[in-house]
Amino acid sequence: MRIESLYTEADVLAGRFGRSGPWEIREAVRTRAQIEEALAGGVHGLLIEAPVALADLDLTSVAVSWGGNIDALGIHPASKGGNLGLDPVEGASDEVVAQAEKHGCTAFCIDTAAWHHAGCSDEQDLGLSFRAFVDACRGPVEASVLARHVELRFRLDAELFGGIAKIRAARAMWARVLQVLGIPFVPARIHVRGSRRIWTERDVHTNQLRNAAVVFAGAVGGADSITSAPFDLLDGGTPASRRAARNSQHVLMRESHLGRVFDPAGGSYALESMTRDLAEHAWLELQRLEDGRVDFDHVVDARERALATRKKNVLGVNRFANLDDVGGPGRSSRFASSWEALRTRSDHYLRDHGHRPRVRVVPLGTPAQHTGRLTWLTNLLAAGGLEATSGPSPVCAYAGPDSLYQDLVHESFAVLAGRGDADVELYEGADVLGELERIWRELA
Repeated sequence: MRIESLYTEADVLAGRFGRSGPWEIREAVRTRAQIEEALAGGVHGLLIEAPVALADLDLTSVAVSWGGNIDALGIHPASKGGNLGLDPVEGASDEVVAQAEKHGCTAFCIDTAAWHHAGCSDEQDLGLSFRAFVDACRGPVEASVLARHVELRFRLDAELFGGIAKIRAARAMWARVLQVLGIPFVPARIHVRGSRRIWTERDVHTNQLRNAAVVFAGAVGGADSITSAPFDLLDGGTPASRRAARNSQHVLMRESHLGRVFDPAGGSYALESMTRDLAEHAWLELQRLEDGRVDFDHVVDARERALATRKKNVLGVNRFANLDDVGGPGRSSRFASSWEALRTRSDHYLRDHGHRPRVRVVPLGTPAQHTGRLTWLTNLLAAGGLEATSGPSPVCAYAGPDSLYQDLVHESFAVLAGRGDADVELYEGADVLGELERIWRELA
């Protein structure tokens, strides 16, 4: 990717390096009541994800976009823009483009949700998205027209710098793909929202932090529109949680003034390097896809290992868990699923026995020697649905310096916060999720 020594207003207007001005606050809605909430809350756009009657609503002040495979043709209301959400491969035709232009909106979107929820990496996500665009350019609609009418919709994880780099890499790849295909440059239209795989069912208010990371990354990375999610998204959301999600964007735009700064990540050694590296790897993925090769399994396996060893953290789940919080049944394909399964198991144990499964915790040495490991061990046990106690238990866990473990004599199933000679050893970098499951089997 070529980096110029000086950027001018012409570069800004061309939209090659970021978004110029504020982004569109686009709220996902499924009912008429949610639409009315969003309009009252000052959104700039709506993303309609279910059939809903719009005939008597005044939507002239917002851009209306569509998702969820809804047939928007013929029912798109008068608005100042938006996107019909049609598949550029299956649903492309000159008639569709004419309809969209009649309504003053764009016609097609490439949404990476299915790939992202299946576990793909950021570079695979970008590669798959642009592979879909290249395939669409071989269809009936002229490629230059298609480029003006397509919106790229990406899901982000709660990785702040990774999200910023992903959006900036998408713009770099867009410019390169247009160049290779011989299409005159037009700015990419990019919409972002948080992936469902990052939300937790336990300690749901921590989802507000994940949502804030997504919104901030979208704003700084240069997304044209952003959809924020309520912290209780997995339970459908409430008016209060949707308002909190909506206002997170208003605060970042109007009080933090993120919409006033053009490409604030530009010039950062770290973010420029991450953007370049991600774009290069995504380009390699795009080339592999031309050969029909795509494999998410190794990415998912590596991520599961990182979650099991807590190299990848999920606040409120595998770090700083609130053991008293009762969550839902646990849905698969989310980062927190394996850890939340232990918490659900703990809830069932509490219901059947009147208390949670208990592990006796014994501190060794002076407070200065054991306090750090004792706190770490107690938090880890809570993340696995286990209650630390000083009372009797078939499992005994010791917290202290490794030197005191050498002469330790234990008769019950022993757990060490550290390394030594015991049934289970818990330390940073170990498969602590697997070790917690071993403790569960002993307590069953």
